[in-house]
Amino acid sequence: MQATKQLTRAAGAFFSGTFLSRLSGFARDLSMAVCFGATPTVAAFMLAFRFANLARRLLGETPLTSSFIPHFETLRTTSEKDGLQFFADFLLSLGIVLIALIAPAMLLLPHTEVCDLTRLMLPGLFFICLFGLSSAYLQCEKRFFVSGALPMTLNIVWIGIILNFRHSPEPIAMRFLALGVVGAFALQWLLASVPIAKQLNWAILKKARPFSSQVRAMMMPFALGILGVGASQINSALDALFARSACLEGPAYLWYAIRMQQLPLILFGMAWSTALLPALSNASDSEQLPLLHHAINRCALFLIPVTFALLPCASAGVNLLFGHGDFSPDAVYKTTQCLWAYGVGLFPAALVMMLSARFYSKKDFRTPSMAALICVGTNIGLNALLVYGFQLGAASVALATSATQFINAYLLLRKCNIGSLKLSKLIGASVLAAVIAALLYPDPVFTGGEFPRAVLAQIKNLVFPFLAFCALMTLQWKWLKRLAI
Repeated sequence: MQATKQLTRAAGAFFSGTFLSRLSGFARDLSMAVCFGATPTVAAFMLAFRFANLARRLLGETPLTSSFIPHFETLRTTSEKDGLQFFADFLLSLGIVLIALIAPAMLLLPHTEVCDLTRLMLPGLFFICLFGLSSAYLQCEKRFFVSGALPMTLNIVWIGIILNFRHSPEPIAMRFLALGVVGAFALQWLLASVPIAKQLNWAILKKARPFSSQVRAMMMPFALGILGVGASQINSALDALFARSACLEGPAYLWYAIRMQQLPLILFGMAWSTALLPALSNASDSEQLPLLHHAINRCALFLIPVTFALLPCASAGVNLLFGHGDFSPDAVYKTTQCLWAYGVGLFPAALVMMLSARFYSKKDFRTPSMAALICVGTNIGLNALLVYGFQLGAASVALATSATQFINAYLLLRKCNIGSLKLSKLIGASVLAAVIAALLYPDPVFTGGEFPRAVLAQIKNLVFPFLAFCALMTLQWKWLKRLAI
């Protein structure tokens, strides 16, 4: 019971910090949509940003935290000094690897619109990957709020540049924005390093050795983590290319849709999985399963209703957030289609995060990596079928992504042996609430109506179906409280 309370507090702290970061992220996307819309030039920047961040995903996020945290926690149970020395060694080693990767890439990229923007952003990867290591250390120190909130640094800088260059030609504005991304990443890492600097002394730093024995000991798990995340990032990069092939504005529609989908996913799925990894790494075998069930159940109670609430509320939400300025009604419609398709995979995506944390805590990196690789081929096949075969447009890319999340979750569940997840009553209640809310307040997408551009009308279009959905879920709450989950 004490362990689950600590896990809940840790997830709550990460949730709070990430919520602030995501609010600033929505402000960032809103300013981007209003000032520049979803033009081919903006789509090119978003494609470049995704490619430039590939190394961040591979070296600075899940593979790093999933391999660093269990190893670091094992070392410092024996000696706090050994743990800090390992952190210093790994920091130096990661810096060397990043410089060796970034410098040649900047020289070898061809001169195209997307590649030129990517080249400008590449130096920022040095700082954001080091921030990933610092964030993993802060999570081990139970400082989840700080690691969750600091990404708002990028959003604040991004908004400032957009507003400053909103009247400039789009190619010039996108170049300055690319440079601003680099500065924001550097500032983010420096801010994360402040609390860590209090722990590291000069004696530890001067003894730092690149690729020390402890760093080499975690290279295999790190490599397997990169393999698994690399597979998902291949999917992500190919998604953007398939969307670009479907229509020039396709990557922009996916960008705005996934930003909305990621809010609940990161606030709950990532919050619980981030809190889970240190907790599971320190827990005994008998304690791990209750912790995992607790996280999955709490996550399901939020994400499953959110998934079905998108049916009556998605287009009104997209229109309220982005339906201003240069963001056209057609862009609202197509972004809504992408959001519906992404929303289907919300809970499976969160389930993959939490189940992967279980494997990582046991230092089993092979199972999640193999599952991710299987999903790469599946995603490519589905994208090719839906985009070229059925010609369903950018939304089909999001639908293929959700389908592969279901497959990934199924593969991990088979290996995890955690028992059945009793979610059928929650799903049934959510479906009922969504259908009734949609019938009471029909969406313009279903009726062929127009998307209002006045803010008050946009708010009304969202508030009524949302309140109806919430009221219907509340009426069913006494029944839902008896769920055996």
